[in-house]
Amino acid sequence: MSRQLQPSPFTAAAEPVAALNPSGRFRALKQFGLVLLCAAWVVLGLVGHDPWKTEDATAFGVTWDMMQRGNVLTPSLVGEPYVDRPPLVYALAAFSGGLFTPWLEPHDAARLSVGALLAATLILLSLTARELAGRTMRWMPVLIFIGSIGLWDRAHQLSPELGLLTGLALAQYGWALAVRRAAIGGVVIGLGASLAFLSYGFLGPVWIGLAAILLPILFASWRTRRYLLTMLPAGGVAIAGMAAWP
Repeated sequence: MSRQLQPSPFTAAAEPVAALNPSGRFRALKQFGLVLLCAAWVVLGLVGHDPWKTEDATAFGVTWDMMQRGNVLTPSLVGEPYVDRPPLVYALAAFSGGLFTPWLEPHDAARLSVGALLAATLILLSLTARELAGRTMRWMPVLIFIGSIGLWDRAHQLSPELGLLTGLALAQYGWALAVRRAAIGGVVIGLGASLAFLSYGFLGPVWIGLAAILLPILFASWRTRRYLLTMLPAGGVAIAGMAAWP
């Protein structure tokens, strides 16, 4: 008489995990739900309200001046030079504002650039996770990121800090890519440092440079000639990018 097989506790435990895996059953539906969740997080809060106090209002003031005068290299606020921050985020907002103002209020149209920066950051986080942990883990850092309490209101304000955030995410992806493609990863790191500088100033490149120094000190796997092949193009691209706005 054949003995009936009992389900393994390991199999039983794995079933709910597989059910939660975006690559498991109903993959297309799960992927659609995750994309919809991220899109809702990016879009909600961008339009339909006046500029919020402090950073949002100040940044829109600089953006409005660019929209009126057409000068994106020298930021100004109510006619006075305002060079506390480089002009990239303001210029992106001015472009977005000029493009969508016929259909939206100027401040709402300008704030659409915030959505573009947030979407780019989420994509870069996903690409980084895919490089480091494989395809099935690419959603995990994205969900952790959009669940961060500190981003609840700050993420949807027109602010140079969002350009800094995207630049750091780009540099982080460059390091992940460098494990597989050293030179290309270095170029991406340099682009991330340039984006961070042109958005917020020297803070982003300092953080990226500190990470570049600490990696080979703390981890033996980075003390290789391959790492030098990554850092040389990273430094060249970063210097060239930062020199674009003296």
